[in-house]
Amino acid sequence: MEELLFVCPTCGALLTPPEEGWGMQCPQCNRRVDLTGQFAYVRAFQAFEEAAEVFDELKDLKKLRQRAIDYTNREQDGYMLFGEAYSALQEAFRYELAENQHQHGVKMMISVAQLFVPRGMISGMEATYWNSLMVEQVAHKELAKIEAVLADSALPPPLFQRLRLRLRRGQLKREIARLDKHIRSVEKGLELAHNFHPYRGKQH
Repeated sequence: MEELLFVCPTCGALLTPPEEGWGMQCPQCNRRVDLTGQFAYVRAFQAFEEAAEVFDELKDLKKLRQRAIDYTNREQDGYMLFGEAYSALQEAFRYELAENQHQHGVKMMISVAQLFVPRGMISGMEATYWNSLMVEQVAHKELAKIEAVLADSALPPPLFQRLRLRLRRGQLKREIARLDKHIRSVEKGLELAHNFHPYRGKQH
């Protein structure tokens, strides 16, 4: 996943952060990049990976029948790291990120939420929020592929396929509109959610 770290939100070029400061100019598109969100994303990514390693380690501890106190302490370490990842992603989403970072970030949020909801660490509404964003992302990706096929005048699809694609395009647009309405409704009930900028098909 290293390709997800420190990239230009505009063109996706890999970036090498300066030794000092929080901004730089992208060497590929020449756009000024605020690296605050990138640093937050990297913190989240690293904490998430470390937490995943802890829980992999716990599987072995359980098999070896280690003392309960050792298992519990290590488990707490894992949850703490997942909490750091979750908080860092909340910060990262306040800034412009690359599309793949948004997509992977939402996946990480969903994974953490699945662990946190049963423990009462976040609400079910918040978990629903991230799942809805994932569903919307998938719908936008499918819609983009259909639009590309229908717009290809050099190699137009057969009539029946074209009709089927247009029908699916209409279904996806209605589904995205429904999801958008639902997501906005959930956002109103979540503290700070209105400050998040997760990838939403870049339709806003």
